[in-house]
Amino acid sequence: MSKIDHDFIGYLPEERGLYPKLSIVEQIEFFGQLHGMTRTAVRDALPEWLERFEVKGKLTDKVKDLSKGNQQKVQLIAALIFMPKLVILDEPFSGLDPVNASLLEAGVRYLQTSGSAIIFFPATTCAMSSRCPTA
Repeated sequence: MSKIDHDFIGYLPEERGLYPKLSIVEQIEFFGQLHGMTRTAVRDALPEWLERFEVKGKLTDKVKDLSKGNQQKVQLIAALIFMPKLVILDEPFSGLDPVNASLLEAGVRYLQTSGSAIIFFPATTCAMSSRCPTA
């Protein structure tokens, strides 16, 4: 893949794809670097993303020790921190409580206003939700 390919698409799978023994910062650095970010760029952007999604805990906390909701937020940050132009979200609201669903919605809107295209999969996820962003 060229640089354009791997930093163009952000994907959030329905199932968690995190490394449980890595810390929050190690996890997001790893995925950020896969998408062409430097470690410094990830560390500079990370506090804003953690605040945006209200992730509880310290950067050094292991993913396996986080609540399921915070694990999902870390996975979402890993998929979005590099500001992809195309975001594919597979069942993004599945299992989220109303507060976390609102945080996800706000994050999606932020990307949308920054110029990212958002695809919800399956499409019925969005069609049946009042939370779907519109242009």
